[in-house]
Amino acid sequence: MYGKHGSTSEMLQVFDEVAQMDVGSFNALVSGLARNGLVDYALEVFRQFEGQGIELNVVSWTSMISSCTQNEKDIEALDLFREMQFAGVKPNSVTIPCLLAACANIALLLLDQEIKDVSLKICG
Repeated sequence: MYGKHGSTSEMLQVFDEVAQMDVGSFNALVSGLARNGLVDYALEVFRQFEGQGIELNVVSWTSMISSCTQNEKDIEALDLFREMQFAGVKPNSVTIPCLLAACANIALLLLDQEIKDVSLKICG
């Protein structure tokens, strides 16, 4: 609820007060952080939760991958996918388009640089 309305500090306070966070609460927290432009913090929380030995599900991984892709962190999105595979979590029908978007974004950056290089050679 708080994450959808931009109340990041209130959202964090509520989750700090939760003694035992489950995967559903975690997914809501990470999505709310990323939706409010705090994708780096969301990644940090993701890593902490993952490090506690709590099994993340496909929704957890896909939410984080999607958040990275939507915030121009495409390499991080692809790294997360590799980690997801290593963890034995299978992608779903939402994961794949997120990954394709990350790949397309990276390809566009490479093409952009190539065009700039060619234009410098031609135009001086």
